[in-house]
Amino acid sequence: MLPQLLATSSVQGGVFTHRQALLAGYSAAEIRHRVESGRWYRLARGGYVAAAGYDAEDAAGRHRLLVGATLLVRRSPAVASHASAAVLHGLPLLGPPPDAVHLTVAGRGRRRPGLVVHEGPLTADETVEVAGLPATTVARTVMDLARQGPFRSAVVVADAALARGLSREQLEEQLRLRHAIPGIRRASRAVRFAAPGAESPGESLSRVAIAAHGLPVPELQAVLFDAAGFVARVDFLFRAQGTVGEFDGALKYTDRTVLLAEKVREDRVRALGLEVVRWGWDAAFGDFGPTAARLWAAFARAGGRRSA
Repeated sequence: MLPQLLATSSVQGGVFTHRQALLAGYSAAEIRHRVESGRWYRLARGGYVAAAGYDAEDAAGRHRLLVGATLLVRRSPAVASHASAAVLHGLPLLGPPPDAVHLTVAGRGRRRPGLVVHEGPLTADETVEVAGLPATTVARTVMDLARQGPFRSAVVVADAALARGLSREQLEEQLRLRHAIPGIRRASRAVRFAAPGAESPGESLSRVAIAAHGLPVPELQAVLFDAAGFVARVDFLFRAQGTVGEFDGALKYTDRTVLLAEKVREDRVRALGLEVVRWGWDAAFGDFGPTAARLWAAFARAGGRRSA
């Protein structure tokens, strides 16, 4: 890549426009040849990225480049919003980033392949720059997704935002500002269910499943001690029911040292008189029924010991 275009694209997150390539010294034919040969990718009408840089990114990074190219070539003001803003902020989504870029404008919304433009007013304190790109704030992003998406997807995003420092008051303020717009009741339910103690999407999904199956509300990230000191920080503690719940979605017991350490940890938890029930992604994301049955059985066993 010619030095001028390399410098320009570097300050734009790796993307550049057709006009910028021309100004850097490429001819229209050279630009077309680089796209046709696969050296450059066209991400938007008139927006490009070097193939090597794009291919080196993960799915979230590629979506960020797509958002950057889309905003770079727009002639009217817009900000990344909804799922695109969530990706820019590093908030988790259920599933991969969207194929389309989501933007919000003050004017008329529209859709076309690869682009969804939402219509809606934005105040100055509802926008922020993320890596040089204009986006809705975390609070506004959570609210937009909670108004329009499934409950458990909204909880995953809201839990993560709270865990990373967003205050519940900021979300409540978003509810007050939009008390009369479509989807606000749905958003309110997700916001009021959200909790900062869930440390992963799997734990957030588990919370939704626990509530849906009528189980008691657990304490999140409870710290346990025995006579020797610290024992564990557990995902879910059903204190009155004498049971610990653990989501093991990311834990792979391939290392014998890790496996033995986890066994010692669990033995110490059980020595406190607590039952331990574990589950993974299949339960949290899919059918939680069998896990709920195991939890109820654990409650009964713990209760039986206490009454004996």
